[in-house]
Amino acid sequence: MRPYSISLAGRVRNFPLPLNRPLIPLYEAVVNSLHAIEERKQEDSSFANGEIAIEVIRSTQSSLYDDSELPAAEGFKIIDNGIGFTERNIESFLESDSTYKEALGGKGVGRFSWLKAFSSVAVSSIYKDNGTFVKRDFAFSTSASFLDDTLMDCAEADDYLTSVTLESYFSEYEKHVPKKTNTIATRIMQHCLIYFLDKDCPQIVIRDIDESIVLNQLFSDTVKTEDNIMTFEIKSLSFSLLNVKVEEKTFPGNRLYMCANSRLVDSRDLEKLIVDLDGQIFERNGFWYIGILTSSFLDSHVDMNRLSFNIS
Repeated sequence: MRPYSISLAGRVRNFPLPLNRPLIPLYEAVVNSLHAIEERKQEDSSFANGEIAIEVIRSTQSSLYDDSELPAAEGFKIIDNGIGFTERNIESFLESDSTYKEALGGKGVGRFSWLKAFSSVAVSSIYKDNGTFVKRDFAFSTSASFLDDTLMDCAEADDYLTSVTLESYFSEYEKHVPKKTNTIATRIMQHCLIYFLDKDCPQIVIRDIDESIVLNQLFSDTVKTEDNIMTFEIKSLSFSLLNVKVEEKTFPGNRLYMCANSRLVDSRDLEKLIVDLDGQIFERNGFWYIGILTSSFLDSHVDMNRLSFNIS
């Protein structure tokens, strides 16, 4: 048994997760998988084929009004072939506000969003320890003041495999979760947009009852960048603006994405700020405009929960 170095229930209670942003825990899990794959690449230069699979867990209850309507999404299972929950990573997991992933923009608090929106989390991780595959399993829940993990040999394993299952949304969050798979896929792509710009981005796929979407292909089909980057300075601070065309009609309009550490933090509706920039741009030209703003200044001024910026 491993005690948490904080009051877990208190930390989760104080974690600010707006009800209208129920996919934040899913984003955190996907980014964790991206980091795990990057960490495995750093330890093994021959490893190149990173993969992340997201499985949508649907309610078994059908709609009372329409049998053809998709059941509510009540959870997600995120699977990757990254480095896994090694001893070093499990120690970091137990420490609130850990600085272990600081270089990657990690704040050490993202996992608390899991328990803010879900009743429990199940983790299973197969990885190599001293050249031999082992398997670590544990449940993450506010009902326990310690983490009771099991570690055993796993001789039958032939590759790294970690799964994080976010189980049973709390009702106040579940009602805000998009029902359509394509909508969930698009939201993940938007949040992780900068990762998809990297030619070495792992393959990310979302699987549902009767549908499977490769997010890398969705990005390739709908987002056109053409290496159109502008750089400018404000009070000696350097910023980069990547101009992007999004050829997907259901995208939520012309936006400015303000990013920190390779992920979306905040966005602005440009139609409210720039005269004549409205829905007609899509009708005339077949694309929406997205500006992706990045800067080391934004990296250093993102708030602890990555939901806004601390800028005076």
